[in-house]
This record gives sequence, C-alpha cells and structure tokens, in this order.
Amino acid sequence: DRTHAGSVRTVLVVAGSDSSGGAGIQADLKALASLGVHGATALTAITAQNTQRVVATDALSVETVRSQIRAVREDLEVHATKTGMLYSPDIVKVVAMIIGDDAKVVVARTLGDARTMLEREVFDLVVLDLILPDGSGEALLPLLNRPGGPVVPVIIFSVKDVTRATAERVAAVLVKARTTNELLADTIRSYIAAACPPNAS
Repeated sequence: DRTHAGSVRTVLVVAGSDSSGGAGIQADLKALASLGVHGATALTAITAQNTQRVVATDALSVETVRSQIRAVREDLEVHATKTGMLYSPDIVKVVAMIIGDDAKVVVARTLGDARTMLEREVFDLVVLDLILPDGSGEALLPLLNRPGGPVVPVIIFSVKDVTRATAERVAAVLVKARTTNELLADTIRSYIAAACPPNAS
C-alpha cells in the first residue's frame, strides 16, 4: 500500500545525519513519529558530531541523493517533503526550486567561506545556520550588523532555538523541526520583497 499501512501519511526528509541524534534526520524522524507521521529519508551528508561541535562531514553524491528520493517515491505516496542540511551547491538547488525565481541563491558551506563572501559582497538577505563545520554561524552576526553599514535582514534557520539576545539581532528565527518548506519559502519571499520592492530602481 503506497500510503504506508493504509492511513499513515508520509513525509520525505532530505537532510544530513547527526551522529549525536540531537539534530538532522534523526531529530526529524523523532518529531514526525511523535505526530503519528511516517518519515522516509534521503541522506545528503553524514556528520561526526556531538552536542558541542561538528568533527567531520562526508557528503553523499547528488546521484545517491537523487536515487534515494526516486526509490522512496516508487513505493510510497509522499504527502510532504522537508529539507534540512543540503550541503553541496548542487543539492542546494532543491532550496532554489522551493523559492522559484524569487532570488539567486549563493551558498557558503563553512564559516570561513561565509566571512569571505560577506566581506566582499552585499546581500539583500542572509539565511543563517548556526551549526557549521568550522564553528557557529552566530559569529557572523557582527559582520551583518556593522555600524554605518547596510542593513541586511538575517533569518536564522537552525536546529535549535536561540537566546532572546540573539533573536533581537535578527529579522526572524525558524527552528528546522518546526518549519515547513512552505513557511521557510514564505518567510524568505517576504523579506526579499521588503528589500527589493517592485518599483525600486
């Protein structure tokens, strides 16, 4: 039965694995199970991490990710899809497809890459993950809130809640386990529209 036991709805999670079980696909499956939903998965990357830091990351190929998605869809009726850690630029095209033609997506996979991009370019919007292979994305906030610099809206999209002080420094905070693709896309679109109104020159 393509609906998995006839009545249980299925959500396909496309994300990375967290060896500590506190985030990633492991956390998504727990959340889905608590809601009585069947979780199918397509792994994008495998991480070695604990509650304090990411030790190593090994990305799966785009073809392997694609094969997982095809295999799931051949046998199960997927009612919704949730994305998490997409890791590589090719896999990030999944996010670009969610957003459609509303924006050009530029990806920084590490804290170092993000610092370099932010020092060289001005962005209309930054979507920030707090857990990066080489540190916390929160370290980037001073670059995005420089006195006299352009005001750049920041959306934190991460696996955990942030402190009140951090939340007050950004435009929005979305926790992955509680955020649908639709909510993420709508939030991104709203801030892009505010930053780039149709009649702007």
